[in-house]
Amino acid sequence: MVDEIPINISGNLADLNISGNIADISDVNISGIIENTSGIIENTSGIIENTSGIIENTSGINEEEEYQEWIYEDNGWTVPIQEQLKILLLKLRYHRIVNNFYLSNLKRIESKAGWYLILLSTFTSALTVGNNVEEEPFENYHLSINVILTTVSFTTSLIGAWMKKQQYVERINTIDRYFQKLNKICEEIEFELIKVPEDRKNYDNFKEEYYDQIKLYLVPNPAITPKEWKKTVYEITINYPEMLNPDDQDESKMWPWFSPLPTLVKGETLLDEDKMERIKTNYEKNIIETYKKI
Repeated sequence: MVDEIPINISGNLADLNISGNIADISDVNISGIIENTSGIIENTSGIIENTSGIIENTSGINEEEEYQEWIYEDNGWTVPIQEQLKILLLKLRYHRIVNNFYLSNLKRIESKAGWYLILLSTFTSALTVGNNVEEEPFENYHLSINVILTTVSFTTSLIGAWMKKQQYVERINTIDRYFQKLNKICEEIEFELIKVPEDRKNYDNFKEEYYDQIKLYLVPNPAITPKEWKKTVYEITINYPEMLNPDDQDESKMWPWFSPLPTLVKGETLLDEDKMERIKTNYEKNIIETYKKI
């Protein structure tokens, strides 16, 4: 047995007397106290973890709010969206230049054939007048006039039938309408990209207005056959190289003759941003080599 132990705590606190029989304190009580203490510690740890999760969630909300605010300030025009639209514009430009050159060639052929018809018709009229002469200036005069007149009339009919079969007028009208719409959408996209983000249309509105049109004109013009398309691309490559790189600026270089994205120039480091440029592809070489086999 242990005698009563008086404990005095000086100060404003009242005197504490802890008395008891230490021997009477069982191991079970001590174990229970330890378990309760452990539970309190675990609960406290859980509270700390929950508090940490709340802080992380709050941080995520703040970051999201800042991101949404940034998106709102730029009208939705993020950097990836602008880069994606630039690539789409490169493809639209490619179709525009092919349609433009093909349309010009088609008009030139139709104009030349039409001019031949005018000349032959005029010559036919002159021969008809000459055939009305009663006295022949030389032997077999009327026979010669009739032979020439028949030949010219036959040639005129052939040219007219050939032009009708080629459907030059219908094809010119169809491709011209296609080209005008394609050119319009290219100019509008270019103008939108030139403007600062704050002055642009809201991206959602822009997407709703233009993306269906972009998908429509990303497909090659069905009015141009693959062989004619290849011939047109070959002509552009060989005779009009200045159209593919007019001012040696990356923005003006024509895809697919040049890569769609800037590439590190061989032998330079990534730190040298001035050496990142759109380089020439193998498209020109492939076009020249394969066209010779047609």
